[in-house]
Amino acid sequence: ASKKLQSISELRGSLSAKAPHRQTQQGPSVNLLEEQIQLRQQELAFKENQASEAEAWV
Repeated sequence: ASKKLQSISELRGSLSAKAPHRQTQQGPSVNLLEEQIQLRQQELAFKENQASEAEAWV
């Protein structure tokens, strides 16, 4: 799980690194991507929480 999050943050890092000189022509789409990544991260974190809680009850 931590590897997954690490690769996501690396991806985000490369996105924001590219963003400055591309923001003028495609700012909105970069923002949308950013939002989708955050939503996916929250979803993953929630599922992992549920899984670990389920394991705790076993």
